[in-house]
Amino acid sequence: MQKRRRKTASSKPVPERAWGFESLSQRFYKSRKIFSAMKKLLFAVLVGILLVAGCTQSSGNPPVATKEVKISNFAFVPQAITIKAGDTVTWTNEDSVPHDVASNPHPTHTDLPGLRSGELQKGQSYNFTFTQAGTWGYHCHLHPSMAGTVVVEEG
Repeated sequence: MQKRRRKTASSKPVPERAWGFESLSQRFYKSRKIFSAMKKLLFAVLVGILLVAGCTQSSGNPPVATKEVKISNFAFVPQAITIKAGDTVTWTNEDSVPHDVASNPHPTHTDLPGLRSGELQKGQSYNFTFTQAGTWGYHCHLHPSMAGTVVVEEG
């Protein structure tokens, strides 16, 4: 099938573009150019955001620290730790039997009622964020002879 070309008064054929049509290859080429330009713009914007984010300093809030306490051989390791108010302590059970981290005194846990992990099976962890300064005793509710202390200093 031949393409139809419009003839002008001078009898010279006018290409299809004059009628507002483009060939498929011309449209594909244009869309590739537009897509390529969009990719470059997106990349530049992302690089700019990362640079700004990397250069921005945090405003006043110090980073929160996390201290680790292992539960191993029916003991808390370390048995006593010192942290700042707002820091988090993570207890991880490495024993083959369950343990239950709870605040003193046993069995009421009234010194710090929110400090209670429930039974931790081997490999499970429990996190608690200390917000109040003071010395906080804790123990294993299932094995009350296991005890530890968290000293929380003003942040």
